[in-house]
Amino acid sequence: MQENTPTNPLFVAYALWSQKWFIIGMSFVFALGTAVTTFFLPNLYESGGIYEHVREESGSLSSSSQLGQMASLAGLSFGTPSNTDPKSIDVVAIQSQDFLQQFIAQRDILVPLFAAEGYNPQTGELQLDNEVYNLEEQRWTREVSSPYTKIPSYLEAVERFKEFFTVDVDRITGLVTLQLVFYSPELSAKWLNDLVEDFNEFVRKKDIQRYTDNLLFLTDKANNAQNQNMQTVLYNLIEQEQKKQMLATVSKHYVLRAVETPFVPMKRSSPKRALLTASAGVAGLLLASLGVLLMFFVRGDSGVDG
Repeated sequence: MQENTPTNPLFVAYALWSQKWFIIGMSFVFALGTAVTTFFLPNLYESGGIYEHVREESGSLSSSSQLGQMASLAGLSFGTPSNTDPKSIDVVAIQSQDFLQQFIAQRDILVPLFAAEGYNPQTGELQLDNEVYNLEEQRWTREVSSPYTKIPSYLEAVERFKEFFTVDVDRITGLVTLQLVFYSPELSAKWLNDLVEDFNEFVRKKDIQRYTDNLLFLTDKANNAQNQNMQTVLYNLIEQEQKKQMLATVSKHYVLRAVETPFVPMKRSSPKRALLTASAGVAGLLLASLGVLLMFFVRGDSGVDG
């Protein structure tokens, strides 16, 4: 006689077969429950773009260059350290509070960002939650507790936006991939295009201001320099800054240049209802089988003799 243990194939086969309808039923319940749940989840559409990072860190002087060495000796320093990776800086900057707050405010996306709960493909319009924002009365209606406010702060808005927005850098090619998921396929592509456009302008303005400040500083130093060699260095530095300022002024794609522009997605990216339903069915099958085996093992009731 073989022992009635889970390691006995006959024990396992008998236990599972004797409770096959229970196991099948549990699998069906899990799958049905998931199917019903995901049916009521709103569709999300993902748009993505691939970009080449084209901005070089021209705000700093290379310490290995003759001009950089002489500028250092003169006590002059500009921009970021020469060993700083400009791409890493810009990847952080595009997700920063400073930029995203400005983007959300300028593009006026606070209402859809918080109140959207779905999308009507027939009309192409967002469906807004009336308990968050009353569109007819143009007022916020959401009920929140401290520290949140009825009208969302831009600090909260940035955190909300980051739930839909991701940035990834390919370690091999160095290309930057931006992805934005939202209820509306049109808005997911539009916001991503707008975001790249605004970010290029955001960084360009900061750099132009930095070059302007550098030029004012260098010009003042050059006008007051007593040493002819130092004046020569300073005039060379002024020329360098003027070139960088001109490049920043005329460059259209200052930081990110599209390799693949964002597209309007035709199909939803989530929820993946079929996959989730099938996974839930398998999970129900496994859990029910495990429960049956555990029950038979505890009871010692297999009815199997070997």
